[in-house]
Amino acid sequence: VLLVVNKADLMGDKGNLLFDSQSKKKYSIPNYPTKWLDPTGARDVFAGAFLGEYKNSYDPLQAVLHASVAVSIAVEGSGAFYCLDRLPGLELARVESMRPMVKTI
Repeated sequence: VLLVVNKADLMGDKGNLLFDSQSKKKYSIPNYPTKWLDPTGARDVFAGAFLGEYKNSYDPLQAVLHASVAVSIAVEGSGAFYCLDRLPGLELARVESMRPMVKTI
């Protein structure tokens, strides 16, 4: 059982909380720091990216990191095809830069 909660829903803070019942660990994962231009569909992007990465890696923390990065890219522009015009390797670079920001709680 996994539980991912957007902290803005609970505490007015930004980021996500993750509880992994198998490892009994809790994490606080911030949103990737970016300028939000258009938040339309951000939660849908998070859900899709989380499920896609979780299906590939079965690692919930990795899935939340990828989902947070996917949201950061999606909100930086607008339009259905905005995400297709990103730099190659941008997602992985952002995921790696976020790893030190994850806190075990």
